[in-house]
Amino acid sequence: MTKKIVINADFGGFSPSAKAIMRWAKLKGKEMHVVAVIDKRKQYKPDCKYKELTPEEINNANKTYFLNHYYITKPLNSDGTIPDGAHWYYRADEEEEYKLRCDPIFVQVVEELGDEANGSCSTLKIVEIPDDIEWEIEDYDGSEWISEKHKIWK
Repeated sequence: MTKKIVINADFGGFSPSAKAIMRWAKLKGKEMHVVAVIDKRKQYKPDCKYKELTPEEINNANKTYFLNHYYITKPLNSDGTIPDGAHWYYRADEEEEYKLRCDPIFVQVVEELGDEANGSCSTLKIVEIPDDIEWEIEDYDGSEWISEKHKIWK
């Protein structure tokens, strides 16, 4: 048996398109909202304000908003802030991202959308590895490959 994993095959880093993330969420039955930072100078600050993107803006999110758009599981508060308990998807942490990359539904979305699954600075590629391998993703300047895990002493 084999496992399929999505990697970025070009320099720049892993960044699926907003269209790919929204399609994945729909197929998984997950509520998902794409939001963009309104004032980039305040990004990552507690008073940061966001706006929810329209379907048209979602299709162009990687061009228009570059990497300043995010995915959350609840609609924004009326003042444009992120609601308490809203979970952030795929950029949340490495473990969350690894789960997404080998999720069979996400792999299906990348296969279905082809180039439309690519976000800014990324060219997504599906790599197949044996099921029983402990693996990790390594990269050079955002261009990735799958390696078998091994021990390192320093």
